[in-house]
Amino acid sequence: MEVQSNSLFSHQSQAASGGKSIPENDAYLGVISEEQLDSFNLGLYHSSPEELIEIIERNGMFSIESMAKIVDGFNAKDIPVEKRALVLKGGMGGIFKRHFRNDELIDEVFDRFSKKVTDSPLNLQCTDHKMVIFLLLKRKP
Repeated sequence: MEVQSNSLFSHQSQAASGGKSIPENDAYLGVISEEQLDSFNLGLYHSSPEELIEIIERNGMFSIESMAKIVDGFNAKDIPVEKRALVLKGGMGGIFKRHFRNDELIDEVFDRFSKKVTDSPLNLQCTDHKMVIFLLLKRKP
């Protein structure tokens, strides 16, 4: 079981900005209010394929139509920072927009994320990922 920090972004953003996550720094710049930031928590958990199947079956609302391992291990530093930011924004942007209720603010946060991670010494370190899984689910009637 791998549990990731509940900060908005990875340890890369924290190191890039003096130990605080990017949104925490932005809160002090007036871009995100401290109240909004304090009320937002995004815990991430990366389950194994077996755990995914168990979770979906236990939920009972979906059937698994297809499941495939897309990537079996990769190094995040091989992916340009801008692309990583776009993937994060695409995957989690809606969650941020619902909470912070400001599309322009979200664009600004992800732009700052790209710039700060690019300048981070941790960007040069290896960030190994075990695998990426594609799931096609069908909602049960």
